[in-house]
Amino acid sequence: MDIILFGAGKIGNQFIESQCYQDLKPESSHIVFYDNNKSLPNVIYGLERLDELEAMSKNEQIIITCAAWTDVYRLCIKRGYKNIKIYDAKSDEVLTIKDYCKRNAGYYENAECAKYQTEKNEMILTNKERFLKTGDLFGNTTEVAIMLSNLCNYASIHQKCPASCITEKQIMPSKVVYRILDELAGSDFYGTICFHIYNEPLIDPRLFMFIQYVKKIMPSVKVKVYSNGYYLNPVMFDELHEIGTNVLVTTGYGASEYKRLIELDTENGMAFSVLFGNLDDRMDYYTKENTTHVVSSDICDTYIFQIPIYANGDIGTCCLDYRHPYGLGNINECSLESCLKDSKIIDFQMRLLKGDRTTFPICTNCNWMR
Repeated sequence: MDIILFGAGKIGNQFIESQCYQDLKPESSHIVFYDNNKSLPNVIYGLERLDELEAMSKNEQIIITCAAWTDVYRLCIKRGYKNIKIYDAKSDEVLTIKDYCKRNAGYYENAECAKYQTEKNEMILTNKERFLKTGDLFGNTTEVAIMLSNLCNYASIHQKCPASCITEKQIMPSKVVYRILDELAGSDFYGTICFHIYNEPLIDPRLFMFIQYVKKIMPSVKVKVYSNGYYLNPVMFDELHEIGTNVLVTTGYGASEYKRLIELDTENGMAFSVLFGNLDDRMDYYTKENTTHVVSSDICDTYIFQIPIYANGDIGTCCLDYRHPYGLGNINECSLESCLKDSKIIDFQMRLLKGDRTTFPICTNCNWMR
């Protein structure tokens, strides 16, 4: 088997000097290395450098030997590689991506999800360029998130989640959901539609009905479901795929639940990812005195990345804006297109693309990059 080591930095050198590498050498017909750093020499430890990362045969195996492995994994999937593993320096073993994530409690995504994330990132770049030229936000968003309700079965146990703060139950009427979907279909929307922000979509009995409707009127649109995973089992996993779900994103709270969710991945063709649960301090983002970091000047693609529509119809600044108090539009009062053509929203997005996060307190206190 031909082997390509991706990464010739600290971890790559450690791997080449390891016992694991010595055990692997007799089983390999040819070993080369590749690295994005073009200034590295053409030969390291006797291994020749591969000039271009293109899959040449089905027998080639990639072993990722660098820290930023998620981006490398996505690049390898894009280039057509199927046999991809990763070196675990802690245990001195070469592992599958699934086994590596289970052992290190990291972010797991399967090959289909890697493809989806790459395509989405490319779409965001294209849409951003068009928006900067035309000022058309409605026609250049990549994802629309419709929060079906503000209800979550984990709300009472996750005190750092905004869902724990609800005082009044809100459920978006079905007729409003259908109106949003019909408007998107009429505008030839081609991105992703999801049914979550701060809610658990799998507790809503209408979810499958909405997914079916999306696939009926917009067959090329991607449907994404983000769940805390409590209700997921092999049957639900397969049926979500069969009904038309393209992307299933989950969060595993605790080591055992995280591993259980990863094991649900049967490679049935659905993009699937699992994040290890680690609640952040987003509930403090509205009050400047509760944050200590310097105001970020990083650009933010918020509305190009995703349009967040909350259960009461409000359009927030982003998915972190759980209070959505800024009066940026409400789809109960006007169409989604009308909301996104408002000069207040367009100016807000333009300022974020220039690194100006001073429009609203939540942006001033945020250091996310979207």
